[in-house]
Amino acid sequence: MRRSGISLVSLLVALALLALCLLYFSRTVQSVEQANIRTDKLTTAVFLGQQVIEEVAVTPKATWQPFLGKVVQFSPPYDSFGYRLSDDVSPVNSATLELLRVEVVELRESQPLLYKLETLVFKS
Repeated sequence: MRRSGISLVSLLVALALLALCLLYFSRTVQSVEQANIRTDKLTTAVFLGQQVIEEVAVTPKATWQPFLGKVVQFSPPYDSFGYRLSDDVSPVNSATLELLRVEVVELRESQPLLYKLETLVFKS
């Protein structure tokens, strides 16, 4: 006489396969979450860098020149980021323009995010 139903061995095999699938799925979700956080930080850094560039473009050089080479912290809610202005990059062959680099850094991370933007500004 044959019994119908599920044996204990087939149940254990099914549970093991389910556990492997769940483990793979949890690692995938974790890597997607980390990528999402990094993308969010990068988007914020680009936004802040563009703000600095727009501000510098309409401000006389004498106003922002004292900040060259120094890391300046943004105000809240972006106080975990800072920026550094640099004009020591390759010269532009122009009497009226110069190249300016803005580096946005994340201040509170062990591996800080660094995003560089470059723009041409009028010499003043």
